[in-house]
Amino acid sequence: MLPRDHTIIVSESGLITITGGKWTTYRKMAKDVINKAIASGQLKKENCVTENLQIHGWTININPNNALNFYGADAIELEKLCEEDETLKELLHPSLPYLKASVIWALRNEMAMTVEDVLARRIRMLFLDAQAAIDTAPNVAKLMAKEMNRDEGWIAQQLNSFTTLAKGYLLF
Repeated sequence: MLPRDHTIIVSESGLITITGGKWTTYRKMAKDVINKAIASGQLKKENCVTENLQIHGWTININPNNALNFYGADAIELEKLCEEDETLKELLHPSLPYLKASVIWALRNEMAMTVEDVLARRIRMLFLDAQAAIDTAPNVAKLMAKEMNRDEGWIAQQLNSFTTLAKGYLLF
């Protein structure tokens, strides 16, 4: 396993570069860069104004039994989508906790543009169960096509592209 630590480099000109790291340690990485900038630039150290800042979606009220719990505070907005269209309460796949509303949310609020965007990068189904993602792709493509006003040709292209990719994630 490769380490995913970050490294901070200060060039002769004073340019600070950070390499490596991982998303889950972004706050520590930022703190380390700021501390390096203060030290190398002989800057005045100030109190951090974002140390306790909560990221978008943060909420204290999480219901672990709600399929939308990983949306945090945005779960309320997804629930509103489900109230507007009851079919959006349906699961995308019977073995995974993702609702059809997640697809519409990804299009309207997370800039998803392809089936791969939704199934790999928004709800991460591809990485959890590639076969379930392949099985789900036609329904996702149809939901997306309706929302984005795309035709059958777009659906076919999306399914071909996603299926080709997803087959590489199958274990057999």
